[in-house]
Amino acid sequence: MPRGKKKQTSEAPHAASATSAAASSKAARDTPEPSARGTSAEMPTVALSEGLALKEEGNKLFKDGEYSGAIRKYKQGILRTRGLVTRTSAMAMFAVSRGVAPLTEEEEFELVRLTQSLHANLSACYLKKSEWDKAVRYAAVVLDSDPGNVKSMLRLGQAYNQLGDLVGADRILTKAASLHTRPDALGKALRETLREVRTKLRSRDVHRGPSSAASAMSGSGADAGSAESEGRGYDDAGEDAADDDDDASAEPSMGTEVGEDGEDGVVSPAAEA
Repeated sequence: MPRGKKKQTSEAPHAASATSAAASSKAARDTPEPSARGTSAEMPTVALSEGLALKEEGNKLFKDGEYSGAIRKYKQGILRTRGLVTRTSAMAMFAVSRGVAPLTEEEEFELVRLTQSLHANLSACYLKKSEWDKAVRYAAVVLDSDPGNVKSMLRLGQAYNQLGDLVGADRILTKAASLHTRPDALGKALRETLREVRTKLRSRDVHRGPSSAASAMSGSGADAGSAESEGRGYDDAGEDAADDDDDASAEPSMGTEVGEDGEDGVVSPAAEA
């Protein structure tokens, strides 16, 4: 009889252990999986706040002349907010079924402003670094979603000028000058760059002959499709872009991201606030 009691006592810990493991397993099954974006109510705001903070960090670096660092911050801002689900996107229904709330109307508006500003500032940074092709690329992303963005038109025209596409520069700058007629810093930069481009066109055409001159100037005032940016671009008060040592996923796909231009400033490519 004592031997039986001893056996019963020795088996008790094993039974308790098995019961505990089963309870833990059930608790794990009953615990909902965390959303990929965290809590549905909180994460869109968090991502937007982080994107804005990265833009501000980039702006400070830009003002300090650290353009490569600014570029990194701006591209990080683009990547941080790229996965946010808008109410009209194809992923909206799926996201809701997974417990992830799409952006509110106000958040969507803020996202558009932020992404456009980040791309515009990247263009300003690449102007500062004399990387004309990249300045064109990012300015074109802004103009794809906001065709009347005069600051990005100026940057595009300045970059085209530096790349030697004088006709393209003349077209985009002529259009920009017609949209912005105020005699402020931006207007002054536009007209100075346009005068420079046309001086180059006339000089080039003198050497090519009358037929080539007529051909080159025939595009003036036409719709802007491309433009080049000059090293002394328009200083737009705010952000700069950083080095291009980051990954290519932050490179623009035309028309996917939108943003805002910053405040008016002085002549010299600057970032947007």
